Amino acid sequence: MIDLWNYEKLYQLHPSILSNQTLEELYLTRCTKLECVKGNLKSLKTFYGYNCSSLKEFSTSSENCRIWISLCGELKVYQMK
Repeated sequence: MIDLWNYEKLYQLHPSILSNQTLEELYLTRCTKLECVKGNLKSLKTFYGYNCSSLKEFSTSSENCRIWISLCGELKVYQMK
């Protein structure tokens, strides 16, 4: 599980997070500069995005991911691959 809370200056997630093949839960709260969460997260079961106002894209290769998104006003692209 990765839980990032109030990282207002975070623009992107490190590639090691986006390619982690064992990550099951990803929680992002108030990461207001983060624009994209796009990765090969095959084992991701839960994604929670709250108040990530610059988030424009979310994409994962997981087939069984539960997704909660709230107050991500800029979210324009939502893909499940």
